[in-house]
Amino acid sequence: MKMRSLYINYETLRRNDSALIVRNCNHQVQYLVNGQWGNQLGKITVNSLYGDELLAINQLTAGKIQRFEITCDHHQISTFRRILNNYDHPLYLKKMHWLIWGNQRQLKYRAFELYRPVMKTQITTTVPKLLEIKVNHQADESIVCGIIALLNYWALLDEQLLNPDLTKLFQQHNQNELA
Repeated sequence: MKMRSLYINYETLRRNDSALIVRNCNHQVQYLVNGQWGNQLGKITVNSLYGDELLAINQLTAGKIQRFEITCDHHQISTFRRILNNYDHPLYLKKMHWLIWGNQRQLKYRAFELYRPVMKTQITTTVPKLLEIKVNHQADESIVCGIIALLNYWALLDEQLLNPDLTKLFQQHNQNELA
């Protein structure tokens, strides 16, 4: 099965912008990811090119164990949690039975639903650098885009904790509230 490729500008991801543009292989805008994440009541929305909200990821709790819910058409489709400072812990999306894991430093992730591949990511060698997201089913694209925004935020936050020199750089470019 051929996976469809989507792209996000790598520099935009590294700046942790509160708005991300997701394009297809023809450079056409497919999705807009907006939001504020990293705090209780934080919310990420994935919108179509026309502004329709396709998906929302809501942060329900802050603290050491953060809980989230994913909603589509105002109906909960999954929940998940993240334990702070647990870098190698895979992300499990309940109800959907997705398992997501990977390398935060390289933004290289894979996701599976039981035995079905859902998505994989890698950074391209092109100029400008892009995060390439390969998704098996178009219906999963909005969920994947929202999860990528969170994974990127957590990767930058964890990198900041491991390298204090990046703290100032991260704070200068960060447009989102930190946990």
